[in-house]
Amino acid sequence: MDDVGGDAEVTEELRFLNIADDADAVRAGVDALKAKEIKDELKMFGVAVAGKKDQIVDRLVECYSLTVRPLSHQTHHQTLSPIHSK
Repeated sequence: MDDVGGDAEVTEELRFLNIADDADAVRAGVDALKAKEIKDELKMFGVAVAGKKDQIVDRLVECYSLTVRPLSHQTHHQTLSPIHSK
């Protein structure tokens, strides 16, 4: 039984980035993952992976919510204070 091949193919893509602005959808998606899959995503964010499933689900949902805030804030800022060139 060789599990190395399965572990070698860790997806290097954040699964829920396209819906990160919808916390309920992210939570539903994350909750459906296996603990190992959640931990793999937490590693991509560079945060702790230890804890019970409900704790790591909360942590990953928070990571996704924090990715949306800076993007939304930046877009909002650019709209309110455009740079004028002379």
